[in-house]
Amino acid sequence: MSPEAILLAEQNGGVWHEHDDYPLSQWQDAVSHDDTRLGYWDWVLKMQTGIKPIPPLFDHIEDPMGDEESPNRGRDEF
Repeated sequence: MSPEAILLAEQNGGVWHEHDDYPLSQWQDAVSHDDTRLGYWDWVLKMQTGIKPIPPLFDHIEDPMGDEESPNRGRDEF
């Protein structure tokens, strides 16, 4: 979820709520008709602004072992 969508969700009761102007059922219809691939709050943001949200630059959890560069991580090395 983009940072803007997170902020929008928090301003409207949190991620488990829906925006008054954009019912969850309207988003579900858009998804079912393959009109969007966005999550609900990113979709609301796009509906409000007309701009597709940009996902965060780093959308991953850092590797606590610090070996994410290893191509053999989790595999036996022969």
